[in-house]
Amino acid sequence: MDLLTHILARYLYKEDVQDIARSLGFPTSGSKDEIVDQIASCSWFRPEEALEFLNVRELRQLCRELRLSSTGTRDELFERVLDAINLEHSERFGRPKLDLSSLVRTIPDKSGESTTNPPRQHPESTGPWAIAGIIATVTLGITLYALAALFGIWWASLVTIVLTVVVVTSLMASSHRWIPAIAARIRTDEG
Repeated sequence: MDLLTHILARYLYKEDVQDIARSLGFPTSGSKDEIVDQIASCSWFRPEEALEFLNVRELRQLCRELRLSSTGTRDELFERVLDAINLEHSERFGRPKLDLSSLVRTIPDKSGESTTNPPRQHPESTGPWAIAGIIATVTLGITLYALAALFGIWWASLVTIVLTVVVVTSLMASSHRWIPAIAARIRTDEG
């Protein structure tokens, strides 16, 4: 059993594993072991998502199991375990696990602390629709702007520009996880 599978099976509750599976678009029914196997075999799953469920005590225990230093802050322990997962992956598959952390935005959680756990979305379900929506919105916006300008309705032109910018911005925000997830899948499939 690899380290990631061990963490998912031993340290997370079934409900936590189901939450992760749901965010990846997998079925959430079945035994915990079946769900863990689906998650562990997913090429676009980020181990950080599983580690976010662990508290300091659990991270320390995991570090002890791995014979790593178990002292330091939660962030230090988190990084230590993540490094161990990535090291195991690179030894097993001959290449480092793709690190998308620089592409993930930091969001403050309820306590005001920053977390790199963005809102979970199924990568294929939001991205293509968001891209199609952006294209349709821009096309419609240009058409309406041209019609308003043609008939000399300056305020309609201004409203069209504002609405187009608002809709495109919100659609781009909904696709922020899709692009890195698909890029990771493509790189994994190529390797």
